Amino acid sequence: MLRLSGKRNGKISMVAWICFKSGEEPRMIYAVKPSSGYTKKDFPRLLALLHRRLDGPITVIWDNYSSHISKHVKQYAQRQDWLTIVQLPSYAPELNPVELLWAHAKEKIANRAFRSIHELHQTTKKALRYIQRPSRTPHRIPRRDRPRTRSTRVKPVIKNE
Repeated sequence: MLRLSGKRNGKISMVAWICFKSGEEPRMIYAVKPSSGYTKKDFPRLLALLHRRLDGPITVIWDNYSSHISKHVKQYAQRQDWLTIVQLPSYAPELNPVELLWAHAKEKIANRAFRSIHELHQTTKKALRYIQRPSRTPHRIPRRDRPRTRSTRVKPVIKNE
């Protein structure tokens, strides 16, 4: 018998990028934070880490999460010649391939009672590593499992050249 207190005293936050480079297989890079959520102050550091990891200029396609569109992040992005940010239209999760990955990750951790935040953290990282495997990249997800898309114009918000 497993005793649970019913208290909600912990959470984890996740960020992920699906990275595409001409002539290479897509790959996913992620970070998991086992405490408070990611804020506008975290994203410049995360973008710099992503830039170092990918070793080249990057274009980030982002949804309208408040930290993504914050003045702090926009000012940081404008100072980086290696960074272009494209803002997705509001309420268009079907245009964001990371949303499909979150759906797959949630399948791996849903309907479970975790004994601790550490156990949730470890299980989440395991689910994300599972998705990282080459057979799970977005272009290989069966068409029936992909979200339906509609034609929507995507406009650059910050463009550095």
